[in-house]
Parts: sequence; structure tokens; C-alpha cells
Amino acid sequence: MCGIFGAINHSGKFSEIELKGFDDSLQGITHRGPDNQSTYQQFIAENNTDVFFGHRRLSILDLSESGNQPFIQDDIVLIFNGEIFNYVELKEQFFNGEKFQSDSDTEVIIKIYKKFGVEGFNHFNGMWAFALYDIKNNKVILSRDRFSIKPLYYTLQNDKLYFGSEIRELLPFVTKKPNLERVYQFLRQGVKDHDLNTFFEGIVKVPAKSYVVIDLNSKQYTTQKYWEFSEKSTVIANPVEEFRSLLEDAVKIRLRSDVEIGSLLSGGIDSSVITLLSNYSQPIKAFSVVSKVKEFSEEHFIDKVTATHKFNTVKYNFNEKDIINYIQEVLHHQEEPYGSSSVIAQYLIYKTIKDKAGLKVVMSGQGADEILLGYVRFFFFSIGYALKKKEFGYLCNLLFGSVFNGNFFYHFDLKMAKRALLNQQLSNQFDFLLLKEKEVKKWSDKYNLRKTQIDDVDLFSIPALAHYEDRNSMAHSIEVRHPFLDHRLVDFTVNLPLKQKVNKGWTKYILRQAMKELDAEIRWRKDKKGFVTPEEKWFKVELKESIFNEFNNSKLAEMGIIDAAKFKAQYNDFLNGKGLLKSADIFRVYITELWAKKHFS
Repeated sequence: MCGIFGAINHSGKFSEIELKGFDDSLQGITHRGPDNQSTYQQFIAENNTDVFFGHRRLSILDLSESGNQPFIQDDIVLIFNGEIFNYVELKEQFFNGEKFQSDSDTEVIIKIYKKFGVEGFNHFNGMWAFALYDIKNNKVILSRDRFSIKPLYYTLQNDKLYFGSEIRELLPFVTKKPNLERVYQFLRQGVKDHDLNTFFEGIVKVPAKSYVVIDLNSKQYTTQKYWEFSEKSTVIANPVEEFRSLLEDAVKIRLRSDVEIGSLLSGGIDSSVITLLSNYSQPIKAFSVVSKVKEFSEEHFIDKVTATHKFNTVKYNFNEKDIINYIQEVLHHQEEPYGSSSVIAQYLIYKTIKDKAGLKVVMSGQGADEILLGYVRFFFFSIGYALKKKEFGYLCNLLFGSVFNGNFFYHFDLKMAKRALLNQQLSNQFDFLLLKEKEVKKWSDKYNLRKTQIDDVDLFSIPALAHYEDRNSMAHSIEVRHPFLDHRLVDFTVNLPLKQKVNKGWTKYILRQAMKELDAEIRWRKDKKGFVTPEEKWFKVELKESIFNEFNNSKLAEMGIIDAAKFKAQYNDFLNGKGLLKSADIFRVYITELWAKKHFS
């Protein structure tokens, strides 16, 4: 796990001033790679092109200097952020007996490319964002993992390309302008990272599961996918066993490290499963952050699963009051407006783990809700599907099973049910928005559960969650690994029959079936907390003065994005228990105001 920066000048050499700027960009992401910084530069006189690669290293595999980057072998130069978890298997399968100059996964990327070209990227099981300079064929290739786990941004300015792991690296080379469509969609709909655009005009992302080939001779840029979901129609004899086998292997290969690995343990089924399977392979510590406020605390479940499975769990106390003191610090690392105060809570969890334990790598249960339809909306989508398809047997399974198992009232949400079953949109009031941009069509065919699930993985859930977690963890030089986002497992679950995922009122049904040894209270847990914060209270008490101060001198209003007077009137209604704005809506406007002042004042 690292940070990268690179630049290509298609019309001459970079100046000394520009090279100093590149060093500043690398220094600006020291948190992503505090262990080493190295650079590479090559001017190609034949086509008047200059190539610069820079790298910040967080040493995890092969801690020696042999693993430093830019990694140069023969006529290939590579800078790489992430991990190729199946590098051991790739060595054995394709290069058995061949001599390697390092023990890193980085070198395997070069070997695979030399053997297969860009088609070889499909062999990788991992999370990555890399830039590869093929000297012999005079081209640079940018590539990103399948599910947007690792970031890679770029901008084209006056015949020069700049790319990097974080937006902050590119800002010195652009004229900063807000992307108004992105701002509108975030404020109005709460969506972000659902396409290639960012909140900054002209800075975009390399698409997931793709590569971009830059021909240095012709200056042509070509984008291609190297992977897509399969269309499997074969009947699996024992899907529960197959699921368990895939998950076990996904965990096993993500435990490869030359530094200590820990596991996040929240007390929910996802993190408990990952911690349990990790300990089957090797003993690792579990890290839990618990709240002193009972209504937000998961401590009972953490203690229960720890006692049952004899985990070596380290608990740290978490003070919710600290969260509002980190709003600006988290905004600095996130670089763009973020969706809720739970992002700040996650940031403080990683800060606590780094400060108290000094870890570089942790395992996470992120992704299970998306690949196993764990969100409440999928319960209602499944009911809608059964009604539309007239599958009344499955409809009875869902309704009666949910009542019988006692989880109906945990699922029930009248507003969500109306949206799922009646296609009724929530009538939030956003008349303070002056922008009228294109809205995002979200869950356009929600009763096609396979498509809706893929949309969550590709567009509406995983990209934003991965963005938050990457910035929050890497701010503290921590790499997070996600076994549930192993592409084999994701593809398998997407193609499972719906009944394997939502059954008898239970979401994530196949996971509960596959992990029969898991403590029963965790395995059949009905509620779902996540990173819960007292956000509504903050907006009515602690942050009230700050909000009025910010919007008495609003940058968003100055930019023509909102009517500040109307927003404050609606905020007053919220304070008095009236109106249609929710705390989540207010948070988005507030954090976007802070972002606008930070970048455009």
C-alpha cells in the first residue's frame, strides 16, 4: 500500500520548477507511504516526451530495499499502490523456477505484463492502482482494480498529463473550479463516486476494472476493460460449501504480510466472520472501538463473540463528543464533501488503532452488505420482485418467515417500503438549491435484483465506501483488506439465486448458513448499527451556532449554489421539529459549505 504520482509532458522536458512541484505533490501524500520516497524520470528525444514517476512506500511485503519503487526491470518501470494477493499462486503457475530479484508482489505485475500484456491484468486478485511505463513499446499504462478500492485520479492540461493517488497531488496543476453537477447530485441525492467525475472540474478517475493505454508516439489515449461480471447459469450442487470455500481462500491470501495484521471487530456478523476465519489461518489480534454511550455501543456483541471464539481482542474507548472536533481534519483527508458524521467516526477508529497499536494492516468486513444484499432496502426490493414476478411462494417465505423469526420489525421502515413497493420518492424539501443539474437515476430497475446488486458494487455504494475508508485509513498509514470484495466471491454471489441471499426474512442468508460455528447471537443478529453517531442532536445543540455562522457568510450562496436565507429558514424548522429536512441533508449542505470555503475562498 502506497501513494503514487506521475506526469507526462507530450511536448518537451519538464522544467526544474515543475519537478520541484512534483516533489511537493509526493511530500503531500507522505501519510500514504512514510517508509520511502523515490522517483524516475526519462526524456525521449525521438518524440519530445518526458515521463516522470514518483512513489511513496508503505512497506508491507518484502521490507527490504528490493521492494522499493519505482520498480525497474529490463524495459519496464512500475509504480504501484495496493496488493496483488495471489502473487504466490501466479509465481507458481507461470514462473515456476524463474529467478526473481525481490519477494514483492510488485515484481509479479511486471512479469505478468511481459508474458501476457494488458490481458494479464485479469489474472490479478487484489486491490491496485498502478502506472506502468513500457519503454520498448513507448507507452504508459494506468490500471485500477475491479471495485474502486484503490484510487487513481488524472487530469490533462495543455498537452501534459498528471496522475496520482489523491486529488491534492493534482490541484497545483489545474485552475480550481467546482464541478457543479457533482455538487448538485451530492446535495440533492446524497450520491458521490458513482461515475468518473470528482467535485473538481477537469479532475477525473481512471475507471475501475479497466486500463488506459497512453501511446507516447501518437498521443492517443485508449481505455479498455479487462474484467466484467460473468453470466453464469449453471446450477451449483452445494452453493453454501462453494461460498464458504471461496470466502476462506479470500481471507487466507489476504493474510500475506511481512508486518503484523489485525482485524476490525465491531460485533456484527461481517467483521466477526472475517476475524474468525483469519484466526483459523493464523492467530491475529482483533481491535474494537467501543462507545461509552449504551445506545451506540456494540460492546455486548464484541464481548460475546470474543468469549465464544476466544479471540485476542483489544478494546479502546470511543468518545462521540470528539467527533465534531475532527470535521475539518477529516475534510482535509477526504478532499471532497463526505456523506455523514459516521465517516468521522471511522477516521477516529483508524486513528485510535494507529496511536495505540501501531498497526499497518487490518482486515475488514466491508462489502458483505453489497454482495449479500444486507441492506434493509433489499428486503423490500425482494418483496417487490416477488409481487412483480408473481412468485407467491417466495413472497410468503419472506413475509411469514420474517414475522416468525422476529425480525420483521427490525426491517420495517415505512418510507423505505413506499419507495421499494410503490416507487414513491421521499419528498424532501430542497427549494434552497439554486442549481438545476441532471439527477442520477438510481436503482432504475430495482426489481432486477442482479442489476441492482451490481449497481451497488459498481456505482452507488462500494465506490463511496471505498473512498471514505481509503482516505481514513491511509491518513494513518494503515492498509485495509476486504475479503468480501475478492472478485471470485463477488461474481459468485451476484449470480446466486435471490433465495440464497434473502430468505425467511433474513438478508445475507448464505453467510449465516455457511458459518454455523459462529456464535448464534451474532449469526442470527437482527439489528444493524454500523458507525452510529448522535448526528441529529449535534445539529440541534453543539453545531447550531457554527451552522448559523457559516451560512450568514455562505460561500455556496456566493457561488450561486444555494439560497442561504431559505436554507437557514428550513434549518430553523428542523430545530423546531418541523419541516422536511433530515440531519443527513443538513450535514451534506454544511460539509459542502466548509469544503467550498476551504478551496474557493
